[in-house]
Amino acid sequence: MAALSEDSLRIDIEAMRPLVDVLIVSVHWGDDYKPVRQLQRNFGRLAIDLGADAVIGHHPHVPQPVELYKGRPIIYSIGNFVFSSMGKEEYEPHLGERRKLCCGMPVILHIDYMSRRVKMIEFIPVLTQNHVIKFVSRRADFNEAHNALELLRMDSKLNNADFEIINASDGPRGVLWLSKYFE
Repeated sequence: MAALSEDSLRIDIEAMRPLVDVLIVSVHWGDDYKPVRQLQRNFGRLAIDLGADAVIGHHPHVPQPVELYKGRPIIYSIGNFVFSSMGKEEYEPHLGERRKLCCGMPVILHIDYMSRRVKMIEFIPVLTQNHVIKFVSRRADFNEAHNALELLRMDSKLNNADFEIINASDGPRGVLWLSKYFE
């Protein structure tokens, strides 16, 4: 755990890069229920410039878009998974826009160890709004998952990250596949 600064990011990535095949930076950043801040963009891109293979952010309590930067994913926020307060019913995905909040997006990164790159990203929508679920998180059903993933896909498209929503074969699970990333 380190303070988010250019110096600490540089020191940590330089120290870890020779020790690992794939380097994923996890960052606690952003403002609660608000759009991606320029600070997040700057540090996410800096982490990639310094040698990170992916960046996964958390803290704003809402899913935020994905950006592809130099062919590597920056997931600005995966939203909440389990939380102990009622939370808010709406959030601001873009300045001046209001949207109902439904899901956190735990993420699974699939790594190709031969190429030492992230091969695929799976987002699994989980209902986390305690005023609705009464503090019992559950996986989103097919329609809930599709709606949440479609919003994430549309928001991410603004960051040059185009997804395809794929239904997993083991049930009604939403999967987002970064098709541009794997070309």
